[in-house]
Amino acid sequence: PEASVWMLPQIGGFVGSDLLAGLMTINSRTELRFLYIDIGTNGEILVGNRGEFWAASAAAGPAFEGGALSSGMRADAGAIDRVRWQDGSLEFHILGQIPARGICGSGIIDLVGCLLEAGYLDDKGIFTDAASEKLAMRAGTGGAELLLYTQGGAEVTFNQDDVRQVQLAKSAIRTAIEILLDKAGLKLRDLDVVILAGAFGSYIDPEQAIRIGLLPELETGLIKNVGNAAAQGAVMALFSPSYQEAARSLSSRVQYVELAAQTDFQQLFINNMNF
Repeated sequence: PEASVWMLPQIGGFVGSDLLAGLMTINSRTELRFLYIDIGTNGEILVGNRGEFWAASAAAGPAFEGGALSSGMRADAGAIDRVRWQDGSLEFHILGQIPARGICGSGIIDLVGCLLEAGYLDDKGIFTDAASEKLAMRAGTGGAELLLYTQGGAEVTFNQDDVRQVQLAKSAIRTAIEILLDKAGLKLRDLDVVILAGAFGSYIDPEQAIRIGLLPELETGLIKNVGNAAAQGAVMALFSPSYQEAARSLSSRVQYVELAAQTDFQQLFINNMNF
């Protein structure tokens, strides 16, 4: 009952203090030109241009966290978290070394990237005739359905409706990135670093994220995974009054951008649905 509770300032709208906490952990880079992305159901994106900042919230939905998908699950034991082509077949890594129960966000990004690479999904996100010929495809309640894994009666599937959920999620993030870069007056070639934050961001394969269009085409060497930066920033503020003051100073320099209010938002979102 006698504990003190102190909250970092909120930036605005649906961009909360977690983004500010994450920004504090990269304070040495805030004078650079950078893109900071925390991917989740509510994706938070920030662009920095030499000490000026623009931030937005992207309603990505739960697809990248395993939600709203036929076999989606969190990154827990039994989740497929990596997918690769090996000798013409899809190879899986399963967390916990037990039979697969579903597929989590990093595995979903890998899977869609692999299907695009092989020509089994077209640029509109439709399973191709080649997929029907080469993969274990069947008709399902969610449209054409790929049977990824089966063991002991348990099945892991990925269907046409799942593809659409991924398209909606990746378009939300990508559209926010493009609008914020424009607000900051930056091109991709101007960026010094791209920072992927959050527990999920640490496990994304940058090449596959670029292949599916979640991230724009940029040099993968620019991409840095920083883990759960929001938690790190909260701890820093908790133990240091100087960091608390830095948080207040930083928050006043961040311009909040309401994406839906931008005149080009709708068209960009539609364009970014495609692979």
